[in-house]
Order: sequence, then C-alpha cells, then structure tokens
Amino acid sequence: MAKVMKKKPEPVSVQITMENPKLWAAGRNRIVAMEDCGVRTRIDVTEGTNSTVEKEGMAVATTAVLDEVLGINPEASDIVINEIPGVSRGKGGIMLASQTKADRKAARKVG
Repeated sequence: MAKVMKKKPEPVSVQITMENPKLWAAGRNRIVAMEDCGVRTRIDVTEGTNSTVEKEGMAVATTAVLDEVLGINPEASDIVINEIPGVSRGKGGIMLASQTKADRKAARKVG
C-alpha cells in the first residue's frame, strides 16, 4: 500500500483469514486443495485519496503477493477496495473530519 497507493506505512495493517478450501467455490467448481484456495481481501482507504489507476495497481500487486506467499488461485481471489468517507474515519478517538489539515500537521509535529 505504501508503494502502490502512496500510503504511509505506519498506519497500514493487514489481516489474513484463511478459510477451509472445501467451503469455497470458483466458477461453479468446488475448491478441493489448499493450493487452489482463494482469498477475500478487503482494503479500506479514505474516499477520494486514490485514483482508479492506483486502485487497479493495488489489486494487481495484492494478487501477486498472495499468489507468491500463499499460492492462491488468482481466479478464486476477490479484492475489494472500500472508500470510506472522511467523516466516517477516526484515529485515536478523533474523527478525521473534525480536524483541519493544519490540526493534523501540528499533531504530527508534537507526536
């Protein structure tokens, strides 16, 4: 996310949940072996902070990493990039929309 979507690496977190491949299907076919398992990936970003090209690049990069690390079946992977409105995001108990850009810059200097 830092490289492709130009996000600061510090707040980026990743969670991978492995599912029993027998519970998955791709293209009407049951997945029977772990190496055929697909992965559902959810990426949340603040609305309007990434272009379509960046989001497409993130989908390609995510698929490549998951295939390299987990040996997934790319056809059975699902990548969703959710754009969360800034008024619906918060950090440290403070909603981002309640802070001005100058407030956030000043907080980074202090912290």
